[in-house]
Amino acid sequence: MDKYDAVTLARDLLKDYGLPSWDVKLNKNKRQLGVCKQNLKRIELSEHYVMMNAREKVIDTILHEIAHALVGVEHGHDSVWKDMCAKLGCNPMSCESSAEMPEGDWRAECPTCLKVFTRFRRPKVLSGFYCTSCGPVKGPLAFKNLKLKYKQKVIQAATKHEGTEYEGTKQLMLKIF
Repeated sequence: MDKYDAVTLARDLLKDYGLPSWDVKLNKNKRQLGVCKQNLKRIELSEHYVMMNAREKVIDTILHEIAHALVGVEHGHDSVWKDMCAKLGCNPMSCESSAEMPEGDWRAECPTCLKVFTRFRRPKVLSGFYCTSCGPVKGPLAFKNLKLKYKQKVIQAATKHEGTEYEGTKQLMLKIF
């Protein structure tokens, strides 16, 4: 969904549900789809989520956050909040597992079931983790930095062009990473 359309739609829905003084903001969050900040009278949506998912899912998330705004964040995902979700016509679930979101730069794969685990920040220790489905013996995990791997390949490729007309490529590619 387009970012501008999502913000416009969210503002319209806030007005429709009696919250005209509330605002909408996009954030850079990569794990949280949306959040209701009652003290600021604002709902926030992940820019990544908005751009990577279908309109229907984004609308459901907007209504989810509006339900928090209407009943108060102190209700969390309790029965009062769930009743409000039913009135608004959105899914009364606390999280959406099928949402498309960006993967982290740190990645590990279970050698048994091949499930992929990602992290956005470097784990304090790179090994010692294991897949909970396969256990510590069959599913040991070791995190590796994917971005670093690609950066090294780019540097190698760009170094080949030193002294040629493509010499500036190395500096350009390093800026990207």
